[in-house]
Amino acid sequence: MEEVLCVFTGEEGFRYMEGVPSEDISKGGEYFVAAPFSSSTHKASVIQGNIRNGLPDASLLNSYLNKVPKTESSPQETSPAVFKSWVEKACKEMERGMLRKVVLSAIKKFNWELNGHNLIGLLHKMVASHPGDFVCLLVSPAQGVWLGASPELLLSIQKDYISSTALAGTRPAQGDPEAPWGHKEKEEQELVTRFLEEFFIQKGVKGLRIQGPFTRRAGDLEHLCTELSGHYDWQSLHDIVELAQTLHPTPAVGGLPRSEALNFLACTETHDRELYSGYWGYLTGKESRLFVNIRCVRLGPEGSWVYAGAGITSLSRPDTEWIEVRRKMRSTLAVFAEP
Repeated sequence: MEEVLCVFTGEEGFRYMEGVPSEDISKGGEYFVAAPFSSSTHKASVIQGNIRNGLPDASLLNSYLNKVPKTESSPQETSPAVFKSWVEKACKEMERGMLRKVVLSAIKKFNWELNGHNLIGLLHKMVASHPGDFVCLLVSPAQGVWLGASPELLLSIQKDYISSTALAGTRPAQGDPEAPWGHKEKEEQELVTRFLEEFFIQKGVKGLRIQGPFTRRAGDLEHLCTELSGHYDWQSLHDIVELAQTLHPTPAVGGLPRSEALNFLACTETHDRELYSGYWGYLTGKESRLFVNIRCVRLGPEGSWVYAGAGITSLSRPDTEWIEVRRKMRSTLAVFAEP
């Protein structure tokens, strides 16, 4: 089995794991999970290893990069006209009462020299520009090289305490966390919060607490955020994985009703999201944290790709949603700019 390298941030700085794919997580241990957006097209990767503190050096990174196949698929970029046509199509479905919300995504190609030394510098820049976000690098022969910084917590479990984040609604950073939000962003946020609340109640979470919505900064953007938490009786790490698989994808990356939104995306988007808007993170007996992969790039020697999406509701306008997607792409790509 090919070894995989995972680098990610924790409360005390960088951590990393060298490990191999595992089919059985029932025996405990330390794991890293990288799950795609669509479980029907790709399988989640569960990596078992030992989590270490610090960053791997450039030579170790390069040894893993050399194991990744050089030839990769080259998806077609999403043009403004195509994306706007998708928004119009979604709005028509909402007029018919088929959808309440759907999250459309787009991709753009860029060039960047991929090597271990550059990756270390990039990780430091991402942490500096996204304080408090989950910064992660995955180097996998099967899934490729992915780098992201996510403010969106899917699940966190410490002892019997469980929490999640409803993150929806985006705007440029205002400098004033009390600045009012528009009706469209509030509607997006409420849909995601209600979905998570009902999910937690259905799964038997006790003492459910809901805090928000409030403004959460992520890089040079801001989001509306609500935190949900409570107590949950889990027996094994396998229970946590099953819970995440059932919860994902939330309306923050898919839509509502969920099955109708996912069918719409499968018939509309012309690119494979792969790990974009999936989830990734680590699992241990003491603490497990999984984040939605919403600010990310796939890096390769023949070209790299940046992904971004926008939540579409009945109040959406094609031009405005395209502006939001491009703004998110620029925010992610800012760390690649030369100083």
